[in-house]
Amino acid sequence: MHDYSSVRRQYGRNVAQSLDEPIKIFDLWQLSDGFATLIIVLFFGVILYEWLLMLILLFLNLGLVPAIRNKSERGVFLHTPYFECAVSLPHLFNPKKRVEYSD
Repeated sequence: MHDYSSVRRQYGRNVAQSLDEPIKIFDLWQLSDGFATLIIVLFFGVILYEWLLMLILLFLNLGLVPAIRNKSERGVFLHTPYFECAVSLPHLFNPKKRVEYSD
């Protein structure tokens, strides 16, 4: 087996293990938007053959959702429904209460 430790020390660079921003497709859509688009095309375009509904959902998913996500704070689709509908989830994290938890 070859030992690449000297090459790694000389030419390598450290990479953070966590991502500070989401993975993007064409610097516009997140990777989750791409997977949701594939599911919409598969389900509504191939299985159900509902082209109009598929096009509406694709417009919402690829046009409206990224625009809202770029203009709003992080977690707009996750935390806002909890705040607006006063959802209470016992034994889970509830964004309604401003309680800090430690590890």
